[in-house]
Amino acid sequence: MTRVIRAALTALVIVSATVGCDDGPGANVVHDNPVKRMLPEGESLLLRTDFNDDTAWRETLDAVNRFYESEDVEYGLTVIDTPDFREVTAGDLEKLLTSQYYIYIIDEQTIRDPEHPILAVDNSGGGEPAAGLPTFRILPREVGPAEVNLTLANMDFEDFASAVDADGVFRGF
Repeated sequence: MTRVIRAALTALVIVSATVGCDDGPGANVVHDNPVKRMLPEGESLLLRTDFNDDTAWRETLDAVNRFYESEDVEYGLTVIDTPDFREVTAGDLEKLLTSQYYIYIIDEQTIRDPEHPILAVDNSGGGEPAAGLPTFRILPREVGPAEVNLTLANMDFEDFASAVDADGVFRGF
């Protein structure tokens, strides 16, 4: 049963800018920002922003998911895989986010680098204005352990950010 649930979570894709809204013919609905409405409140996100290589995307997602399968822990990420976020940057997200905690961005660098280092972004300030959100790169196999420890407040974002290698990538403790 757990494996079935994980498989369903792996396949989770938010595909419509009108999630939860009836914008069919005749609907008179006004929305502030369609992309912002797609971001679930108060959740850690695994956000795809590069759509040039589906194989690399799947490899990266599978590498992230292996931790949850092997450790039998609750899947703590909301996967967002929609071209509406094509080439969105951490700076762009800072303007959109309100209560998300941590965002793991699968961007062009993630896709083209053989290790697929994901951009980890700290928005644990709840969308408070800042001079840029803290970031570092993290290997896909380390996203699960980081997400669990950050969510449980066992560790802080800085604990991981300060343990990156010389190239700025966290590969584990």
